[in-house]
Amino acid sequence: MTPAAHTNVFERQLSADQLHDALKQARTVTLEFLQQWRALTGDSRANLPLHSEWNPPEWEAGHIAWFQEFWIARNPDRSLGWEADPNQARFSSVMKDSDALYHSSLIAHDPRWRLPLPTPEQLQGYLDAVLAETLKQLADASRYADHGDPNRALYFFRLALYHENMHAEAAIYSMNHYLHDTQHSIDTVNLHFDVLKHAIQASPLHADANRTSLNINAGNRTFGALASIGFAFDNELPLFTQSIPSFSIDSQAVSVADYLAFIEAGGYQDQTHWSEEGWDWKTRTQAVLPRFHRLHAGHLERCCFGEWVEMSPASPIVHISAHEAEAWCVWAGRRLPTEHEWTSAAVAYPEAFLWGRVWEWTQSDFLPFDGFVPHPYVDYSVPWFAGHRVLKGASFATHAGMHNPVYRNFYVPSRNDIYAGFRTCAR
Repeated sequence: MTPAAHTNVFERQLSADQLHDALKQARTVTLEFLQQWRALTGDSRANLPLHSEWNPPEWEAGHIAWFQEFWIARNPDRSLGWEADPNQARFSSVMKDSDALYHSSLIAHDPRWRLPLPTPEQLQGYLDAVLAETLKQLADASRYADHGDPNRALYFFRLALYHENMHAEAAIYSMNHYLHDTQHSIDTVNLHFDVLKHAIQASPLHADANRTSLNINAGNRTFGALASIGFAFDNELPLFTQSIPSFSIDSQAVSVADYLAFIEAGGYQDQTHWSEEGWDWKTRTQAVLPRFHRLHAGHLERCCFGEWVEMSPASPIVHISAHEAEAWCVWAGRRLPTEHEWTSAAVAYPEAFLWGRVWEWTQSDFLPFDGFVPHPYVDYSVPWFAGHRVLKGASFATHAGMHNPVYRNFYVPSRNDIYAGFRTCAR
């Protein structure tokens, strides 16, 4: 196994020209989501009720622009890439008080609803001005990329792109959540969402709807990312070798039919299947089905952007917490894979190991690898190394550029509004 096998080289090595187009496209998507929120709420400020699982859309759009400006146009150390000083004094912003409005490390979640945000016209001006300056700086950085270290010169441009793509996925699952809770009709939003709502329940992952087992022999395997071949997030570093015992893992995620059998067998009522933490969560939330699901005529239906859709039995089950995934495993006599097992299988079986429709819970806590060194955006990883679980893969809502078997997503085990499912290993 070579280190390069762990990385989607094309996406992690976007050139300056490719970044130029990708950054513009990402901003187009951000603006489309903002317009959709405004249309949905009937409010030019897209005001949403306070909720722990989403941000105010106007704040989120401004934060995206702020993040890009803070790390690129305002950053005197941007050419140093991952070795830039995060505490270096910044150049002035094109928006007055932008740090007080959009600096997510300084502004807790709930106060974001009480901020004196700019008008929609001012926000649009900020988004446009920041992107224009970013593209100007990118043109300058491309000369360093051509004659020096392109990964260092383009580091913050790639980071800003991936950051905006992550927020686009968050907008998708937040929109789904909001439409479910408010019982809005899908007809009130753009056709873009009409396409997305069918994606998760479309054709099965593969013509063969049956999960098969993939066997991985014991041996030393290489994990982590190799920064020299492109961009790497800090929590993916450094590259290291670890001995992995032999194991057997599912070829694809647990399906709707598989999970429905657990429901019908009384899995949500039998405490013996659940961890203590999981049963406490189930009792507190009164969960009897996966979130955003209902039983209808013996079938599972999922609320997809405001409409109830019968799920294909072969589709992966989704909106599953880690607690539910673990309970299913106990019931079925299986277990969740570790993140290293998941990565090993994805690399060993690039065709047979099917992934990318749902994020997949692992049993691994989100912790730094030995030798971890935080990158300038310290708050990307460091604050979350306690209490979070690693998810691997990607979901149907994840930008293609984020699909990478080395990528480490992370959430608290109770999180179930995201597009998360799971696969299992033999015990």
